Amino acid sequence: MLDSAAALSALADPLRLRAVRLLSHDELQVREIQRILGAAQSRVSNHLAVLRRAGLVETRRTNGAERYAATGDGRKLWASVAPAVTDSAFPSDDERLKDVLEERATALPEVSFDAVAGEWDRFQGPFYSPGVREAALLRLVPRGLRVADVGCGTGLLTLTLAGVAERVDAVDASERMVRLAREKLRRAGAANVTVRRASAEKLPFDDGAFDAIFAFHLLRHLVRPADALAELGRTVKSGGRVVLVELEPHGLRALRAVTGAQHLGLPRETLRAGLRRAGFAAARFSAFAPYRVSSESGEVALATYIVDAVRDPVHGRKEIA
Repeated sequence: MLDSAAALSALADPLRLRAVRLLSHDELQVREIQRILGAAQSRVSNHLAVLRRAGLVETRRTNGAERYAATGDGRKLWASVAPAVTDSAFPSDDERLKDVLEERATALPEVSFDAVAGEWDRFQGPFYSPGVREAALLRLVPRGLRVADVGCGTGLLTLTLAGVAERVDAVDASERMVRLAREKLRRAGAANVTVRRASAEKLPFDDGAFDAIFAFHLLRHLVRPADALAELGRTVKSGGRVVLVELEPHGLRALRAVTGAQHLGLPRETLRAGLRRAGFAAARFSAFAPYRVSSESGEVALATYIVDAVRDPVHGRKEIA
């Protein structure tokens, strides 16, 4: 049974209070707690030892890593005192916790795109339902432009772009995806397309090379989407535009196993901020009808949006609407 006097005494220290608050929500390693609290490891370890003796936290082994978590009594005690407790450090703790959990998720073993390339059209088919390509192409006005398809996969979008653009440069980080895209475009007789292997974070093109750049369902596969957005800003010409399609945040973790997504969707504000930093302005976000995909629990509707943004011809960094 929890010794209430000892437990409350342990919570009297602000750092220990912050630690119990964090551990009531998530299991964390010592180094993660240290990073969030901004304290030395020895100090954090000493505080955790006090909390453990007080019965407020315990250690657990998850996926081979030792993590701390609040005990059942610890969570109950925090829940009872939380309404009366405030601390100016709580908001920054929450931000750093969010960063820690996101980085932990992106550190999962990567899915080999080469391994799934042969089945990619089947996996990605639902994301290229009727209307998606057409909605993007409405933004290609006038026609006869030089455009890029970044993260082209097997060329589903590239083939459509080839019909309206003067020249299309398509890239993908997977060698097998590139081979399949080249074969698909060869069979279609698309002579105005070049497909090569390259990462979205380091595009093999000159500054301002394109009138427009498309990236459909790409950014959530990248550890740092902002790096790719910076490259799009570099390679699209002043006054040119990018058109992106992404999933809203969702909880369907099976998609990570199937497609290798680093993020379970991307918040609009994340893209808005990344586009602003990359020098885009006048971004427009529009919702699509949800995609419906199968899961172990049945059919799941995934909300999707499209955004097109203009490369600011003057200052490169304006507020995005």
